[in-house]
Amino acid sequence: MNRIAQLDPIQATEKTKQLFERLQMKFGFVPDLFSILAVSPAALEGYLTFGEALAGGSLNFKIREQIALVVAECNLCSYCLNLHSLIAAEVGLTEKEITNARHSNATTEKTDAILKLARSIVVQRGEINDADLERTFQN
Repeated sequence: MNRIAQLDPIQATEKTKQLFERLQMKFGFVPDLFSILAVSPAALEGYLTFGEALAGGSLNFKIREQIALVVAECNLCSYCLNLHSLIAAEVGLTEKEITNARHSNATTEKTDAILKLARSIVVQRGEINDADLERTFQN
């Protein structure tokens, strides 16, 4: 049960309507998380802007979705697993790659190391060992 009510798109202000339209174009729908964040248009815009900024980094979309999958699995978040599985399939990950990512496995050494590091960060709450970090940067 949500503790914060989702914003009904009919009640959205002009700014929020524009943000919802962006989400609709990107996902084909407005995910629940964004409808909740839209209660504060500034929070929704900040979240989206942050995500867009990260998209300009060195990790491609497939790897970012694989990271999202392993993090969702570690957090036992079925909502996030479902959403990111859908997105992962849309960006070209196979069902096997999606399943492997959930368990922090990948076919390339670099991606495998990244997923294992992401899992370690979540499970160990940021307290990772030097070997995990080193393995990621060697690949």
